Amino acid sequence: MSVNSKKVVEKIIKGLALSSREEEVAMWLASGSSNEEIATVLGISVNTVKFHVKNIYNKLGICNRTTFIFKINEKVVQKLQGGGTSGHSRPEVYQANRT
Repeated sequence: MSVNSKKVVEKIIKGLALSSREEEVAMWLASGSSNEEIATVLGISVNTVKFHVKNIYNKLGICNRTTFIFKINEKVVQKLQGGGTSGHSRPEVYQANRT
């Protein structure tokens, strides 16, 4: 994923009316991180991550990670295509480079 695309994801997540902590968790979710990985990186418990994930899902009207990733990717494709949708392209799953 290019730096430009990552910035687009950040901008999309910032526009989702989430709390600042939910935005942080959402960025890690978008990168494909597990609850355990997110908890370690953010220095919070797994239960706290689950709480934030549940709030994110509720605010977005979704129920799982797959739908979250799909919605984010759909918005990325729309943004990169200038706001339009072709209806024929299938968004690529956003995965941050992990080391």
